Amino acid sequence: MKKKFVKPIIQGIAISLVGLCFNPLTNNAAEEKAIEKVDIDSVFDIPTISGKTNAAFVENNEAVLTNSGNYQVGALWCKPGYEIDLSKDFHMIAHISQESIDKTDATAADGMVFVIQGVEDGKNPVWFTYPGGSLGALRGSKMDTNLAGSSKEPGIPNSIGIEFDNYFNHPNNSGVTYNNDNYMDKKLGKSSNTKLPHSAVVYPNGGVDAGLSKPNVPTYEAYWDGGLIVGKWQLAVNHYNTQFYYNNELSNGRYNRFEVIYSGGNLSYKINDLPMQTVDKNMFMYHVANTSNSRAYWGFTASTGPSNDKLTSTQKVWFEQVPNLVNADTTVTLLDEVGKPISEGQTIQGGEEVTVKAKANWIGGNQNWQNLVISTELPDSLELVADTTTLDGEKLDDSKVWSRGNFTSPTIAKLGSNDGNTQTDSEVVFKVKAKNDKKYEDQFFTFNFQGDNALYNDIKSTSFIVDIADLWINIVTPKEGDVMYYTPYTEEQEPINVHVNWGEESGNGGKQTLKIKQEGQADIIVEEADISGTTGDWNVDIAKYIYSNDDRTTEIPFGSFSLEAILAPQSGNSTSSIVNLSKKSPPFIVNMDTLEGKIFNRGQTVNISGQLIDMDSNQLTYHLLLDDVEVFKLESQEIEMGQNTSIAFNYTIPEDYTRGNYHATFYAEDNEGHRSKVADLGTFTIDGIFNLNVPSTFEYGKVEIGNKNYLVNIGDVEVIDSRITKAKWNLNVQLEKNFSKTLAEGKEQITPDNFFSYHMGSTVKLINSSTSQSVLENQLVGEEELGIILPQNNQDGFYIKSNTELTKGTYEAVLHWSLDTVP
Repeated sequence: MKKKFVKPIIQGIAISLVGLCFNPLTNNAAEEKAIEKVDIDSVFDIPTISGKTNAAFVENNEAVLTNSGNYQVGALWCKPGYEIDLSKDFHMIAHISQESIDKTDATAADGMVFVIQGVEDGKNPVWFTYPGGSLGALRGSKMDTNLAGSSKEPGIPNSIGIEFDNYFNHPNNSGVTYNNDNYMDKKLGKSSNTKLPHSAVVYPNGGVDAGLSKPNVPTYEAYWDGGLIVGKWQLAVNHYNTQFYYNNELSNGRYNRFEVIYSGGNLSYKINDLPMQTVDKNMFMYHVANTSNSRAYWGFTASTGPSNDKLTSTQKVWFEQVPNLVNADTTVTLLDEVGKPISEGQTIQGGEEVTVKAKANWIGGNQNWQNLVISTELPDSLELVADTTTLDGEKLDDSKVWSRGNFTSPTIAKLGSNDGNTQTDSEVVFKVKAKNDKKYEDQFFTFNFQGDNALYNDIKSTSFIVDIADLWINIVTPKEGDVMYYTPYTEEQEPINVHVNWGEESGNGGKQTLKIKQEGQADIIVEEADISGTTGDWNVDIAKYIYSNDDRTTEIPFGSFSLEAILAPQSGNSTSSIVNLSKKSPPFIVNMDTLEGKIFNRGQTVNISGQLIDMDSNQLTYHLLLDDVEVFKLESQEIEMGQNTSIAFNYTIPEDYTRGNYHATFYAEDNEGHRSKVADLGTFTIDGIFNLNVPSTFEYGKVEIGNKNYLVNIGDVEVIDSRITKAKWNLNVQLEKNFSKTLAEGKEQITPDNFFSYHMGSTVKLINSSTSQSVLENQLVGEEELGIILPQNNQDGFYIKSNTELTKGTYEAVLHWSLDTVP
């Protein structure tokens, strides 16, 4: 078979996240991707503590923290490398489920806590505490009798918790607690309702205010238990940012979306569609960020109630986004018609074009950003400019990425530098045009950047205003940055149409002008025309300024130029529209010598030659392709600009290429990346070799005179035939003259014709100077690569016959081998 060629595929704020949104997006620009769960085992550990049992386990890529057993405590914490850095922003989205036996608050207990624990050098972290009302993170509920300022059972140190508590630990008005001895939720207020599920910020190991020596920031208060348990004081934790739930939301087993955002040192969180909660920054810094470094562990703890109360819950969590999986920057930039960024609140006139750029930039993380899709929706004030949408510089088909003002990019496989990947950013660019029908306030773009393992949603551009323009002109085509290509030796050139539209509110008439402007050249007035009415269109062909003409009087030089359309109404005011363009000449292949039907061997040199011209470049790179795959590239070859240039270079066929037919093509490329058309060099054949290898000399040694035959091995005689289509051939051998020796008197003694012979089975062929003998024939015609060795074994081979008439001495001869093809 032929050697196979594989074509190469040159396919907001910095936060760390994973996955996709749970609740519907506020921007309906595109259908959401299915939510991908973070691989829990790669990011999290289920830690152990000596003498305690961690009830947590992983099932279906979800962490089950408690499974309805009584008095359970479970915990899940990030692995090393996934800690958060409190000097940097981060973002986490989890989905939590708490399901009681009957899916109501009546049997639910106790709850779970999202915990951030500051790393303290030299000290081990505390992964969980106690079951029941401590929720696996808080202090134990009982104080020492001497009120020494700390409970017997401390909470998780240097930490903040956001609790989801589905049991109300509170004494009634008579002082008796509903769960015997726990005051933990007393500070939420007195109530006869034993079921008051809530979420709140807590500080698990904060100080205790017992009316004695207060810590700087107490987060617990101590209460005498009313004599219920002699000599005991009860702890109640302070709750902050409290939200209550009255419809079994924390016990029905449904998943609640829990989002945590840390930005600029401020911690906020959001549960489903409830209002965003912002944590007191001073409290957070005091309790969590006061350790010897800025690193912090994060995870979840959970607990259930005692068996005698039959109050339990199955509590689970899975993750949509986690810190340090993917860190990225996402930006949305708007540019006006001259390429300047549009500032916040800037006014855009109807008819003006705006360039929109949305960029995703991977800046770090443990994984590459996978299968990224960028999406948005056009604001009401804008309409898409056709055929302007690109992804990483490659033009996209509008019909495939736009639908009713909604944009969805093709999937971007990977961004990042992990695992040998090289692409770290991707950018969508397109142009829009402002409508001119009314005034639009507070307009902006909202982009979503959604990948399998990271998402950035609701990334907004600067806001702007679109106002009605009473005087405007716009060059619709060509577009900003378009290249006008000049191609020599082309008799019929295509028209280059400039399409202009305009509006003038008064309708009093005026004049429109189209100019070509080029640095160092006088302005060229292409055309002038009168206007009438309030709106209009104008089409002008500028081909004669780009292509050659008979006297070359109108052709502009190569390089950058601009078109300016000017609208000057009778009122005396005027307006204009400018697009910047360029005139370029791609390399043009005048002719190339064909390789059609030629046959080459591996290792042989192939000459590539022809003529080409380039009107605005003096250096080209040559590309040779076999079966559409580039096999040779010759860079920075000097040519004479504007003149026919003969080119020639050699390509050596590699030894490892498989025999077969190869289709050769060629193109040239200038330093700006402009390419010639591809020239067809024809189909040639890489064939095998047809060759004969024989030993240069051989010696047999002593032979006794006496009509005896001696089998002699003259060394390997090999015919190599690796041609694709083989013809029949004969291997012939003949003596230049019979074996002979020189006598003393200068005469020669010549052996008889039967002295040297070749035997194959019963066939004997005499090898002498009289005639050439065929000793090996090939009858095979096929594609196999063959190496055939002339048989020389126990009976077959060359023989010497020691005739009695010979005298003693050394006899020599020269063998002539020939390899002849047979018709």
